[in-house]
Amino acid sequence: MIITPEHRQSAGWLLVKGYATRRCVELRARLEGELSHEETIKTRAALREMKLLLSIEKPEQEFEINE
Repeated sequence: MIITPEHRQSAGWLLVKGYATRRCVELRARLEGELSHEETIKTRAALREMKLLLSIEKPEQEFEINE
């Protein structure tokens, strides 16, 4: 799913984007600390989810096909 340019400026998206961005910073900081193997896995999974959420703002890459 990719959001449209119009939706990128909506109040709802800006709130979600702000939250996800702050959460990524928190999760990265947490990974710098001493975590158990299980907590590391959970933190990395949460970080992946936030990155996935933020990625819907980026337009799909266009691939050039050379024939």
